[in-house]
Amino acid sequence: MAFERFTEKGIRQTKDVSLTKEGQLIFSRRCSNQFGLCRYSYVDLYFDKDETRIGVEGLSEGNTYSLRLRRYSKHGTYAVSLRAFCAFYKIDIAVTRRYDVMDIDNKIVIQL
Repeated sequence: MAFERFTEKGIRQTKDVSLTKEGQLIFSRRCSNQFGLCRYSYVDLYFDKDETRIGVEGLSEGNTYSLRLRRYSKHGTYAVSLRAFCAFYKIDIAVTRRYDVMDIDNKIVIQL
């Protein structure tokens, strides 16, 4: 059997988010790059009760309902606090979970 050298150190191949037990929604570097989160300072949040999905829309300027999007690390990840959102919609955050994301109607969509 021939060995193949692993050269993809530190590179996650999926665009995903983590919803932490502290209520933080953390966008992976790949997800942040794919959706251009560096262009935004705020996000609006949406919830689809029928499909149990979260929608995140990036905004350059905030409004009454928007939340601050902050750079989470120097490596290009971003985060937003969802503690109140999760409490309101009764989303379980007892443990940290990772979710794949989709692009639907120019929103980052997370299927819970």
